[in-house]
Amino acid sequence: MKTFLTTVFALCLLSHASLSQAQKVDAQAASSNTIIPVATFEKALASKPGDRITLPLDNRSFHGIIVSNEVKYKQLQTVVIRSAAKGSNILFQVSRIIQPDNSFSYSGRMIDNEQSIVYQIRKNEKAQYTMDATALSTILQDCSHP
Repeated sequence: MKTFLTTVFALCLLSHASLSQAQKVDAQAASSNTIIPVATFEKALASKPGDRITLPLDNRSFHGIIVSNEVKYKQLQTVVIRSAAKGSNILFQVSRIIQPDNSFSYSGRMIDNEQSIVYQIRKNEKAQYTMDATALSTILQDCSHP
């Protein structure tokens, strides 16, 4: 019986370690200053809720499931993707904004609650889109009461 309990405990530890590693890989897929091609955003924006999707982020990929894809006011489209990694709670949100001159711009973020990190999509001086890491506390306020 003791051997059985030891084996079950070891399997539980191994399972937890592999789930934690899957979350870290997805979050690290958007490392700071990763250049993201516009085609990656367009692929996400063309997907429907429930679709499984793989988005290339530099030399890695983000695997997820489309949670929602909404168009508002004809100038704004937003897609939300949940990580497909088992046990992961990473969300990736991408928006396309149609400017008055009919050009597109993109914004969004990948939020990793587990590691309290947010990767924000930014346009650099070369007009390329990158993901830069920021602490989650800079995006979300603490709502605890004294």
